[in-house]
Amino acid sequence: MIDRANPKKILFGSILVQMVAVGLLLVFIQQIPFWLLMVLVFLSVMASSISYVLEDVLIPQVVDYNQVVFANSLFSISYKVLDSIFNAISSILQAVLGFTLLLGLDLGVFSLALFLVLIFKFKFKKQTDTEKFDLSDYKKELSQGTQFLMGNKLLLKTSSLLLVINIFTAFQTVAVPLVSVQYFNGSIFYGLFLTLSGLGGICGNMLAPILVKYMKANQIIGLSLALNALCWMGAMFFRNYLVSLTLLFVCHLSKGIFNILFNALYQQIPPKELLGRVNTAVDSFITLGMPLGSILAGILLDWNLSLVLLLIALPDLLAAFLFYHDRELKDFRMN
Repeated sequence: MIDRANPKKILFGSILVQMVAVGLLLVFIQQIPFWLLMVLVFLSVMASSISYVLEDVLIPQVVDYNQVVFANSLFSISYKVLDSIFNAISSILQAVLGFTLLLGLDLGVFSLALFLVLIFKFKFKKQTDTEKFDLSDYKKELSQGTQFLMGNKLLLKTSSLLLVINIFTAFQTVAVPLVSVQYFNGSIFYGLFLTLSGLGGICGNMLAPILVKYMKANQIIGLSLALNALCWMGAMFFRNYLVSLTLLFVCHLSKGIFNILFNALYQQIPPKELLGRVNTAVDSFITLGMPLGSILAGILLDWNLSLVLLLIALPDLLAAFLFYHDRELKDFRMN
């Protein structure tokens, strides 16, 4: 659907759904049932996810092939900077304004985004033969994206390893709050971790376009994945306040690097007319790693915390080795 639909309409609908969700939460804030809260959260996250897929489709259409990595870097930096700023001031705003007024502020931000979408001009060639949504067409297009994914050796290998990496990422997300309480001073350490992880990601996003000029894709992805795993293991092994925070910063810096490279791969391998279908298939597949990682974390972290925290980085080290020695990735040119 994304490949043939007007991107302006998709963005408009995505923002509108999120505004309605926040608006309903604002109206029923005093007596909202739990089921309604979950429905609103689900709708908001789903609408937000659509805009991320659209970003993957639009970037290769508005920049040259050799600028895809740089464009992804700029996009990632922009929203990570804003995320870091709002994460840093959200608790202050909630204390000053209260939760209700904070939701009202959210509506204002969404309104501004809606206005910008309305004034932006998108190049879109209308396809009259596929104007209306049809479920059979949607299934066919999703099948085309899946078939392309399964038929492209590099794309399939990358997606399979990313599924494993996402399991490790979800494990980290569950483990860090526990580590903060178990080994450090709880919320203060966790707050510093969130700040440094955001800054590390931004620095990694900035480094990626520079590294692409001097290194091959397999080298950048392989080495950054290895650095990510080793820094995590070091932080969990030493459990020293300053050392652990420094290593976790480098851990997220390396993650910022390989995430940009993965985005570029998924935008440069498929033909432009299949970008939306392929990226939807890929995202659906690799996202399975997040709930799997969360479930595994809930089970294994009660077993032997210190040992598990070290061992969960091993799949990332294996992925680093496989990516570094992958012949197809070695021959793939990004710049």
